[in-house]
Amino acid sequence: MFVTGSLGGSIGGRHLRFEPRVEQGQWISGHGWASAMIDLSDGLASDLRRIAEMSGSGAAIDEAAIPLSSAARKGGGSPLDRALYDGEDYELLLTVPARKAVAFERAWRRQFKLRLSRLGVVTSGSGSIRLTTVGGERTVLKDGGYEHFVGRHRKSR
Repeated sequence: MFVTGSLGGSIGGRHLRFEPRVEQGQWISGHGWASAMIDLSDGLASDLRRIAEMSGSGAAIDEAAIPLSSAARKGGGSPLDRALYDGEDYELLLTVPARKAVAFERAWRRQFKLRLSRLGVVTSGSGSIRLTTVGGERTVLKDGGYEHFVGRHRKSR
């Protein structure tokens, strides 16, 4: 499982200056790399759960692998929570079959300068998202993210 760019900080206005990942998405799709892909508009936690539920799978992600934006580190609150729940990052979250992952990373580096981070792996367990923290603790990541039609965040971890 991979994500482009960096995450978090939209609440501070970062979402007003984004670059759509159209070229990257077309390249990924055109080369058959991804088994699933979504634009991160509601937050990593929420959009990852969508992929997991729709595919009948789960996911295990590593906190240390989540690419935090400089905007996520500014102001109050946890940078990790901002990356997980802020929304409007407009980066691509995708799953790549394990047998293709290394080749995908190599091809990506040849094609783009944009950061690509391997967040974790797809697991069994429909909709279950596990987060391994920097301290090694494993927790079940609760659903949360931005709710566009009510203009507020919902989060719990």
